[in-house]
Amino acid sequence: MKRKLAYFLALCLLLGALGACNRTNQPPEETPEPTEKPQTIVKVPEPDQPPETMSETVNGEEVTLTLVSGSFQRTGGPDFSLYVDKNRYQVNDVDGCCYITTDEGSTYAEIGFRPETDAETLSAGFLGEYGNLQDSSDLGEQTLGSNTVRKLAGRTMDSAFEAFLLDTDGGCVTMVVCSSIGDMSPMSATATDAVRLVDALRTLTLS
Repeated sequence: MKRKLAYFLALCLLLGALGACNRTNQPPEETPEPTEKPQTIVKVPEPDQPPETMSETVNGEEVTLTLVSGSFQRTGGPDFSLYVDKNRYQVNDVDGCCYITTDEGSTYAEIGFRPETDAETLSAGFLGEYGNLQDSSDLGEQTLGSNTVRKLAGRTMDSAFEAFLLDTDGGCVTMVVCSSIGDMSPMSATATDAVRLVDALRTLTLS
């Protein structure tokens, strides 16, 4: 009985040694290389570099505007920058677009880029992407700051939209301001958020 048990233990030891040998001779598993993270649209300034600012008077009040910059290079577009009142608005990037929003998010400006197209092609159905339009109009070429854009306007049941399409090499920069009905009018006694955001888009520069 003891002899059989000794044989059994020796066999177990031999099998264990062979298993360890096989594991030693196996090639190491390859570690997959980490995929490159997508570039962010809005560039975050370095902590030791104070942001560039400028002052503007709005309704008799001096407002500090901060330079915000970003890039559409990953989709073949240009770099961009504009001045934003960051004490009043939040700046984020979502799904490849730069968003400038109020705290509640009901009023916003969106800056995006559509590769391999132009304002003429986009103008026909562009605002239809933002909801069921009650009416819309193509206001043709206009000046927005230092840029010549194609302006569109439209509204749904509860929101008004202004869009500005800017042709560039390789595609079209799109700018949209969305607000509640009535906030778009520049004739208002006070500068509404919609008017302020259009003013921010007037400072847009491309490079």
